Amino acid sequence: MAAMSAAGSGNSQSAEASAGSPTVASRVPFNQLAGLLERVSRLRGHKEKLGPIKEFMATWRQLHTELHGPEPLPQQPQQQTQSQQQQQDSFYPAMRLLLPLSDRARPAYGIKEFMLAKIYIEILCLGRDSPEAKKLLNYKNPGQSAATTGDFAATAYFILQHRCPRQGALTVQQVNNHLTAMSAANAANKRDEVKRQLFALIKQTTALEQKWLIRIVLRDIRAGVSEKTVLSAFHPDAEALYDVTQSLEKVCTSLHYPGVRLHEIGVALNTPFRPMLGEAASVLQLGELFAGRPFLLEVKFDGERMQLHKSGSGYRYWSRSGLEWTATYGAAPDGPGNLTPHLASAFLPGVDNCILDGEMMGFNLETNTMGSKAQDFDIKRVSVRGYVPCFVVFDLILLNGRVLTDRPLVERKRILDNQVLAPVPGRLLISEWSLASTQAEAVEKFNAAIESREEGLMAKLADSVYSVASRKAGWFKLKPEFVGGLVDDVDCVIVGGYFGSGHRAGMCSHFLCALPDVGEDDVGAAGGGEDDDGDGGASVKYLSFCKVGSGYSKQTLFEYNMKMAQHWQRFDKRSPPEAFRLADGQRERPDVWIDPSNSFVVQVRASEIVASDAYATGYTLRFPRVVGFREDKTCRQATSVAQLTALRLRSQGKLARSVLPVGGNRDDNDCEDNEDGAAASSTTSPPGRKRQRRAPIARAAAARPQVGSQFVGVSAAADTAGFLTGCELMVLNGLEAAPKAELERRVLAAGGRVVQNPGRATRCVVAHSVNARARNLIASGRHDVATADWLLASLEAGRLLPLTRQFVHFARPATLAKEERAASAAVGSHDEFGDSYTKPVTPQALGELLDKTHCGQSTSGTAAADDYADDDEVEAEWPTELLPDDVGLPLAGCTVYLDCCLLIGDPTTRRDPDGRWRELAADVRRAGGRLAASLTPSVTHAVVRPDEDASRLRQIREAASRDQRRRIHVVTADWVTDSCRPAGDVASSAERKCERLYMP
Repeated sequence: MAAMSAAGSGNSQSAEASAGSPTVASRVPFNQLAGLLERVSRLRGHKEKLGPIKEFMATWRQLHTELHGPEPLPQQPQQQTQSQQQQQDSFYPAMRLLLPLSDRARPAYGIKEFMLAKIYIEILCLGRDSPEAKKLLNYKNPGQSAATTGDFAATAYFILQHRCPRQGALTVQQVNNHLTAMSAANAANKRDEVKRQLFALIKQTTALEQKWLIRIVLRDIRAGVSEKTVLSAFHPDAEALYDVTQSLEKVCTSLHYPGVRLHEIGVALNTPFRPMLGEAASVLQLGELFAGRPFLLEVKFDGERMQLHKSGSGYRYWSRSGLEWTATYGAAPDGPGNLTPHLASAFLPGVDNCILDGEMMGFNLETNTMGSKAQDFDIKRVSVRGYVPCFVVFDLILLNGRVLTDRPLVERKRILDNQVLAPVPGRLLISEWSLASTQAEAVEKFNAAIESREEGLMAKLADSVYSVASRKAGWFKLKPEFVGGLVDDVDCVIVGGYFGSGHRAGMCSHFLCALPDVGEDDVGAAGGGEDDDGDGGASVKYLSFCKVGSGYSKQTLFEYNMKMAQHWQRFDKRSPPEAFRLADGQRERPDVWIDPSNSFVVQVRASEIVASDAYATGYTLRFPRVVGFREDKTCRQATSVAQLTALRLRSQGKLARSVLPVGGNRDDNDCEDNEDGAAASSTTSPPGRKRQRRAPIARAAAARPQVGSQFVGVSAAADTAGFLTGCELMVLNGLEAAPKAELERRVLAAGGRVVQNPGRATRCVVAHSVNARARNLIASGRHDVATADWLLASLEAGRLLPLTRQFVHFARPATLAKEERAASAAVGSHDEFGDSYTKPVTPQALGELLDKTHCGQSTSGTAAADDYADDDEVEAEWPTELLPDDVGLPLAGCTVYLDCCLLIGDPTTRRDPDGRWRELAADVRRAGGRLAASLTPSVTHAVVRPDEDASRLRQIREAASRDQRRRIHVVTADWVTDSCRPAGDVASSAERKCERLYMP
């Protein structure tokens, strides 16, 4: 290091001449920086690595003093008299090479390992089939030396060490110049210029310099030092300043002198900062975490974190990682961009400048629904699917020059709601929030989020300040997969492996998983019948489904690598295996493959099932992680493609299948702390590693929050002997006169048992109204779903009444058969539609009976659908020759789906209590339209109730978009009625009405 100031006198002279005056970077040879990285990578321990780094920085500062004079006194930081050249000449050229991943000023080079391998093969004139070329192209293969396996730079160094000059000719400044030129050429899509600059670098550097140059280009240093370590070695305030500027250049120019401290480090307008983050937690931990202190609850949005800086009429946008997207969203209301031109009226008078923190979402203007990252559109670009950027604001960081990070969250929220913004529908929204103080309130909101198919909730301490770059400062993200038992897992078969790198080098670190593709009739066999021999293979085709690489310890990974080692086979793209099928173009092709009969089943947990053309199933998992290797299952017992489809349709892709009992208790040891929501479960943690408990945020001990008083009666009620002794029921919801809590108390008083999630012992589920959860239970087909009237009638009668058709929303075939046998034994007490011969009928029951009489509906779903849907041939009610449009029938050429089913597109769950849907079906036919039993590609219109909830409308639109490319019209029943009015009617012209006037 002492020779740093005297080195580089050759090639650096021209750089100095062109710059006008010398810089430290033009005097320091690149081989000294490469030597530093090599030395640090060989040391072990934080303190040992920190020493050489500090020494290098001190020598750099010493050379800076020799070139530009002594540093200012520490007590005079504001009186520095440095020239502009002195201020620009900082440690930045070296810092951006030490921390290439943190350098936001230099965009990507567009070069990865495979391209580098081809360039080296070309420069070194290696034969394509030579041993050296194969080493470069297959650097991850375990067949190489353990020191180089999975490390492209180390592999290249091994090949280059006898083929390169012994002395390098480039300085740190010259290396930076070449890298900047490469980056600019890649941004301009000039691939030849990228290669030319890389050639110039390679030809003037030693093998050791190229080893570290490769890692700089790949932005993966692998020296065993973190960003925090390097910044702390440079200056005590460096990390804090980088968090609020995201600029290595500002850090190096502002903190060049270690003796000068920054007295105030905070966010600034038009300077990106690292946002505050949420820590993963279970909703059942909130009582302990908040210890009785008030907190805020709001929906966790599934978009991209973004910060908006407004200064007068200027707007700038930065992502969480510090990348600027102003050119995309727009810099001014009167300029180009896909968002800012719509925000002219969004800010209230008096707001001159501000910083907003929020989530950039995709909003569909046609359907008025919010999209998510799981859907195949890019919210940073105008989408052909009709999605536009919509900024959802949830925090205020700065207002009119005043930084608000030290103000309590609830105060910032109220200022944001009342003094800053006027929401612009579909373009800029303010996140809705509510104040809570008990865990029971959080569970209630959490359940509502699950039923609405939201990603989860955010729980934030009401008096928390905004801590830049902090993940442990009072914000928590609550997701269903963080609570044990709330999410369905998928059993997958390992069919391929991908070689790892770093500490996972030499073995497969990631696995390609597949599912057996069997018909619906064979699902039982694939799901694990007693006669299954588990031979896997020839009779069943497996389709690629997902790629997993987390959730298991290194020891577990090594163990199963050894078990499969003798069965791995090299994947040959010219002769792919027949045991499983990849997506078109062999996407996600593994390095090695294994026959399913020799493989293992893994239990995979994820947040949802999303569409993907990278896998043969057409779908994959979002945030997948392995929760266990299932050696008790054979490959034929894995989840089948048919079962996956049912799982996806049941909950629109979400894997959360139930809700929590308020004040209930579940396993909460399945939450993770990493930012993408993937971590090992407790069953796969490394041996000897103890799970750490989070300490509550409150400084003083506080009493745990209690369950709301409306729930105390249920949980505390003592069982008494009664007619419901031994009977287990689940009450989903109740009537206005007899709410859920009241029904549960009466069940307990009668000796029954109440559960919040049905199991094998549950007699039936009771629900007055069929909500999203009731529809899920009906779709599962595992439990009878009775009306609340049945429970009330049973309680009044003092005995369990039969589950006749008038008392059920859904009944299993076995239940119906049992009740029919009981009815027969009762000497014909009821007719075929469930009407009693001896007891009076209520008006409501009469309507239901007439509905069943008209349409022949069976609660088990076996009734025909002729009154609500046409067959392939047109009904004979209207002669075929009268159907063309020239006759003037208003709905000719329209195919209509009536949304009268509990489960979308499932005629077996049709309900028509007042016969209104049957009348609409007749009107559609008379007007020349056709009816469809499900959302087939031929459907042009979907008719819904005028008061339909938003979640149901979203399900209909998503189901339609999956099965057809063109958009359908979603309208209310009035569209059919008005379109069918007589021609003489003043309000009609005997033509189809404009659909936009009838949107729900």
